[in-house]
Amino acid sequence: RDTGNNAEAQGYRCAMIELRYRTGGHAIIAFNTVDRGMTYFETQSDEITVPVIGKRYYQCVIPKPNTYYEAPDEDDTIMDILIHW
Repeated sequence: RDTGNNAEAQGYRCAMIELRYRTGGHAIIAFNTVDRGMTYFETQSDEITVPVIGKRYYQCVIPKPNTYYEAPDEDDTIMDILIHW
């Protein structure tokens, strides 16, 4: 929430993205940029993500150098992506 508020205070529009899984979900943020289009960020780590319906979310995160993510115990397959402006 702080990132979104700080961005909007600087004149940038920040979207809250709701990723829905079969049993739960996750929230990330996004900015619609001129040069790269919609760009998504994991708020817990500031990593860029590329969410895709039907793909497991942990596989959508572009990890920082020397970082590796293993599959979580829960099924994080993205069933739907909702954008809230």
